[in-house]
Amino acid sequence: MTTGRNISTELYFGLTGLRQLESGWRDLERRVDKLAYFHAFCWYEAALKSGLIDETKTIFITASNGDELVGILPLQQLRSWKFFLPFDSLCFLDSPHMILRDAVLDRDWVNRVSIADLASWLRKESRVRWDTLACSLMPANGCLAMLGTGSKSRLQLDYQGSGSAIIPCSGTSEENLEHMSARFKRNLRRLKRKAEKIGAVSLCSYSDAAGRNAAIQKFINIEHSGWKGIEGGSIASSVETTEFYRNLASNEDSAANCRIHMLKIGDEYVAGQFGFVSQGVFHLLKIAYREEYADVGPGTVLLNLVIDEFSRSAVIKKINLVTKPAWSAPWQAGEESTKTIQLFNFTPGGIYLYCQTRLINFLRKARLNIASSEGQIS
Repeated sequence: MTTGRNISTELYFGLTGLRQLESGWRDLERRVDKLAYFHAFCWYEAALKSGLIDETKTIFITASNGDELVGILPLQQLRSWKFFLPFDSLCFLDSPHMILRDAVLDRDWVNRVSIADLASWLRKESRVRWDTLACSLMPANGCLAMLGTGSKSRLQLDYQGSGSAIIPCSGTSEENLEHMSARFKRNLRRLKRKAEKIGAVSLCSYSDAAGRNAAIQKFINIEHSGWKGIEGGSIASSVETTEFYRNLASNEDSAANCRIHMLKIGDEYVAGQFGFVSQGVFHLLKIAYREEYADVGPGTVLLNLVIDEFSRSAVIKKINLVTKPAWSAPWQAGEESTKTIQLFNFTPGGIYLYCQTRLINFLRKARLNIASSEGQIS
């Protein structure tokens, strides 16, 4: 489909369509500002190849300027029913293992097009049926969130997310801990001494494919050994999630440079981290520890050792925890916000959902205002 601004759009479906895009996608990665793992070809290939995401519901909408690929929007097509009527929606690929999301856009085109342009193109695209498009959990400074900043579409709603906790690693070890309380720093030293009474404490880092392939099973076993394994929420509890993480660990994509850290006490591996490094940021996706070592705080000891290693390397400037878990409060020195953009189509279903959502938001805000007023009076 040809649009204005010399842009043409095309649709690619499932794993077959993704692989048709591989060459252009990998070239586009080099032109993405603030490149992260969720922009990488291998991230989506691992999700579809493992079955973590249903490829039959996956669509990649591309934008090209002549022969040059300048944008990719990875989406899922879903259908829900209300009052016996079907409603079609588009959203980013959705999984508890794929928290942060974004479009993949050439930095030179981010300010040339807007959300209004995107909505207009999608509304004219007859091959895609949709009533609502929800782009959720995007970095607020990411590709899609910055698209034509300030230019909104009709029937568009924006929401601010909870954000991702950030831990600095750009200074010396002492400087990176300056924002922490004296009590917390004493606790870090106490836990390490306690661990050292059991055995020698060491950090094992795996950043090459061979090392990661050897370490990934150790990490999966540690994560499965605790409550996640008992409740069925561990990586090993599902063939699809196991394959997803194995595929990621074995990839050689520089846009998603996988890294695994393991804490060793004596001869035992007792804690691990799984994440990605890109453009000076370590995105920490998964943590795990053996619960029989809980009294020495293995996850805490490991994170402190990783910060110390990053401080010496001068390559990784910060750790992004992807979410903002409760345990991160003493560690974090800031956060990076996330954003959700929701678009509605000019279909009966889209207009209905837009009005319904606006009404729900209005009632929720009114209820909060009433509760706040009652609290002030009391």
